[in-house]
Order: sequence, then C-alpha cells, then structure tokens
Amino acid sequence: GGRADGPGAIAQGVEQVGATSGTVGTDGLPAKDRPLLDKLRALVPDVTFKAENRLIEKVRRDKSALELEFCRKASQISKRVFDFFEQIVEPGMPHELAAAEAAHLAAREGGEELVLALGSGVPWIWSSATAARLPGQFQDGQPVACEVNVKYRGYFSQVARTWPLGTVTRDRQRMI
Repeated sequence: GGRADGPGAIAQGVEQVGATSGTVGTDGLPAKDRPLLDKLRALVPDVTFKAENRLIEKVRRDKSALELEFCRKASQISKRVFDFFEQIVEPGMPHELAAAEAAHLAAREGGEELVLALGSGVPWIWSSATAARLPGQFQDGQPVACEVNVKYRGYFSQVARTWPLGTVTRDRQRMI
C-alpha cells in the first residue's frame, strides 16, 4: 500500500533523501503529538525525530562557504545581466526582444532562471521559467524601472535601478 497520510508522506520523504537512520530535525512537527511520533517510529524505526523549531529560518540565515559562493555568483550574473539590459534597451525596442536577450545572457553565464520586473509604461513581469510576456515597446522619455533577478544553484540575487530612456523632460528627470 501507499503512504498518502501525513506520517506516511514524511516517512517516504525521509527514505527518499536517504536519512533512514540517525536523527532527523523537524520544523513544524508537533513534538507533543504522540500518535504521530509513534506512527513515524513504526514506519522508520531507525530514525529519531527531533523538533527543531525555526530550523528553516536558521538555515536561511546561516550560510556555508559554498552557499555564500553561490550567492556571490548569482549577484555577479545579476549585475552583468542588468548592465547589459540597460545598454541594449532603447526607445521603440520590443519588451520581448530585450527580455530574450537578457535571458540568453543569464543562461550563458550559468543562471538557472531569470525574472525581470519592469515599470516602463505598463508594468510587467517576465520569467524564463514561464516565458510569460506582455507585448509592448520601450518608449522615448519614459523612465525604466527595472529589477533583474537571477537564480544560480538555487540562490536568487536581485539588482534594481531606475534610469531615464531617451529624451527625458526636466520634471521627469527630477522624479527619477
């Protein structure tokens, strides 16, 4: 039979990652839920489940040297993609073309995913994961509010900036 219930799903996940013996920390598993813990012990008898409240928060905050390197690499790729995007965008350029060029560079640099958020004219978001795009062109005199988010080895980095495109009025320049 399958393991569709809560304890069964947890036991199956533990087995899938190869943690079939020793101690497994849990975040959000009620430490005082005896029936649940008894079922888990029956399903994975060589594993001790230990409540580790806020484990995910701690893991997100504390980074190994390798994780920090992944974060740095994601930042470097995001910066290169942003600088490139800022250079190629010009009045009349289709949004889709600029997004495709940026996605190509991000992939060539090792990025797993690129998410662009733009606030030029009609705000839009584009993701290389979904390829969801809004038609349109960059307009002369419009400020471009751009956010480049590149994922590298599971870690995202963001670079965001606003710049004037083409001929910008003095009032709009002060706004930027």
